[in-house]
Amino acid sequence: MSTSLIPNPKIEQPKFQWRGFLLDSARTCFQVDEVKTLLDLLNRYRFNVLHWHLTDDAGWRFSVPQYPKLETVSSQLPRMDFLHYSNVEQEKAKDCVRRAETQWHGGGYSDSEIKEIVSYAASKGIKVMPEVDLPGHMAAAIRAYPELGNPIYRDRPQSEWGIENDLLWPSDFATNFIETLFGRVCELFPDAEYIHLGGDECKWEKWEADADLMAWCRKQNLSGGSALQGWFMNIARRVLHQHGRRAAVWNEACQTGLDPSDLVVGWEEEGGVQMAQQSGHPYISADANYLYLNRVASNEPDEPVGMTNPITLQDLWHLPIPEDDRILGLQASVWAEYVLDGQELLRQAFPRLLLVSEKAWCGDNIEWDDLVARMKSECEYLEGQGVTLSHYTFDTP
Repeated sequence: MSTSLIPNPKIEQPKFQWRGFLLDSARTCFQVDEVKTLLDLLNRYRFNVLHWHLTDDAGWRFSVPQYPKLETVSSQLPRMDFLHYSNVEQEKAKDCVRRAETQWHGGGYSDSEIKEIVSYAASKGIKVMPEVDLPGHMAAAIRAYPELGNPIYRDRPQSEWGIENDLLWPSDFATNFIETLFGRVCELFPDAEYIHLGGDECKWEKWEADADLMAWCRKQNLSGGSALQGWFMNIARRVLHQHGRRAAVWNEACQTGLDPSDLVVGWEEEGGVQMAQQSGHPYISADANYLYLNRVASNEPDEPVGMTNPITLQDLWHLPIPEDDRILGLQASVWAEYVLDGQELLRQAFPRLLLVSEKAWCGDNIEWDDLVARMKSECEYLEGQGVTLSHYTFDTP
């Protein structure tokens, strides 16, 4: 393999210890070989963390023996069409739905496949941080076990649920489920220091509209939806701590009470990184305004389907990097609503991921013309490896 020119090989020590990439396998269960190809490239560009998003409303990607329907139901759900998203060109989204009929598949990862991926990542110097998102984004699990979710849906046909039944509801069944689930995650990822608990986009108003649930909360000294979210997340934290692990959480969890050992991942467009920064905890910048590479790379008409409002190389050049002693690093993401396979994943990521790599290793200690010369060489390398690149220009930012 040729020597990479990104990030700058003249800078020997990285600016940040955390140089991460989020892979969304919940919406698209990427093949093992596709994940390995991604890991090869992450290694080439000196990323050292794979944040592996394994569960969401759209699907569940690993087995829990005590809950077999996660494998037979939750991992086999039909692909969601995501046509309810407003920040995407609808005709391109509809084309993605048509292509998914033959190009996409459900499924999950066997224990041996997870072990293989984790071992391969380790051989490349990459740590894997698995994510199981709770107490929201649990629709896939609730499809298999309706008793986990909102009681008003339990006697209704699932065809009438839509995506609204996505929140866990407190019960002994839910408590046992969470305890078993995170024990299983610790088993599958024995070397993971951090396990991500999610905690994003919980619609507290659904809980707070239920008088019986709010009465139960008062008996538990829980003051509304934020406290109830913290209650759920604390069940998972206790299991992690019993196994010597630490929790990572999305920035919304700052509103629900954090454990001193938590790592916060700031993502929200409006103040997510600032919320993480102000938490007083170690944190990661995953700023969706700059680092969510599922957004399109340009407004060109043949741009593949993605979220609108482009993120260009020039935009990434202006990525704000907080200066304090609690930020551990940067993390790019490609969410897979409209990404159907590994080839499309790499097209979304590159060449923009090159600039993320440069920022994560060098900080703002970069000179544009020098960077462009090295990026041109790497773009040629990637194309030689069969990677289709998204639109880009090297215009001065």
